[in-house]
Amino acid sequence: MVSRVSCREADGVAVPRNFGELALKTLKRSNLYLQELKVTHRDDTIVIPVTNVEKAIAILRSQHIPCRHLRMCFPSKTTLRHATLRDFLRDKVPQKDLERIPRSFYIVGDIALISLDIELAERYGHLIAEAIMKLHPRIRAVYARGETVGIERVRRLIFLGGEPHTRTIHRESGINIVVDIAHAYYNPALATEHERVASIIATTPGAKILDAFTGVGPFALHIAKRSWCYVVACDINIYALKLLRESIRLNKLRGHIEALNVDSFKLLESLDRAGILFDYIIMNMPHQAIEALCHALNAVRSRGLIFVYTIAHSDDEALSQVKNKTLECRGIAFRVVEVRRVLDYAPRKYIYRLTLERT
Repeated sequence: MVSRVSCREADGVAVPRNFGELALKTLKRSNLYLQELKVTHRDDTIVIPVTNVEKAIAILRSQHIPCRHLRMCFPSKTTLRHATLRDFLRDKVPQKDLERIPRSFYIVGDIALISLDIELAERYGHLIAEAIMKLHPRIRAVYARGETVGIERVRRLIFLGGEPHTRTIHRESGINIVVDIAHAYYNPALATEHERVASIIATTPGAKILDAFTGVGPFALHIAKRSWCYVVACDINIYALKLLRESIRLNKLRGHIEALNVDSFKLLESLDRAGILFDYIIMNMPHQAIEALCHALNAVRSRGLIFVYTIAHSDDEALSQVKNKTLECRGIAFRVVEVRRVLDYAPRKYIYRLTLERT
């Protein structure tokens, strides 16, 4: 019976799945693994319960293992079986509908977001919300999440249960990020990617960075937390930038972030015309960012890097998208440093990050 499942909230470190075995061995050697709790798998990461999260993160980073702090409910070693969302719903939802309910969901601060068909949300939303809040007692609100719409990238939401609020503070690798899921774009699944890009930029002290399509500014916050730098974070969504400015005040940052309410496409075009150069440019808008790639290449200094995100079925397709677009970029020399699959997007479709160096 599900009532026999034991679960305990604790601090953990989330690491990419391919670093999982190494991270676990490292934490066990350092006596930081919380042995009475079980390692948990979430999407493309594993979460390891630890006795001291600050020491654990410091040790893993010293070994160049990407990691972030995550507090969650871990199954106990004495658990008779793993508690899952479907376990809590099994006696309340018909099997044919149960199989359509996702096994996983996102947590943003004290809000849970689950991808759910409208039909299922209307029929079982209150049961799903109740089950999620039992699995994670710190969750206070549950929403079904839909597609992002409009130039401001606002996500469609259906309230399922709990306390109806959309504003929260999400903690990502020791950084407080003010989020309002109803008014601004934020994807917690990109936490490892935020840290990975920030670690690359941190190798250039005093760097000048353009974070286009910044949203609530997770890339900018990670970069400014880690290194002395100047970040121009721009977005057309003025409410997202209001949240970013609140986050800047909440965190102790080494670098300076300037939040600009401007259309990122138009800004890149004007930088191109004016000859203003940056050391790094981040373009995280997978549906459209490639369209501004020529302007970005003209706005980055020699040996500077561009991180551009796109949606594709394969590495080769992502690379072809960039190469086809850059045929329009006359006289611009560059090389592709890396093609990395970052996140699942849809069946057999993924979000890729391509790192380009201006030569």
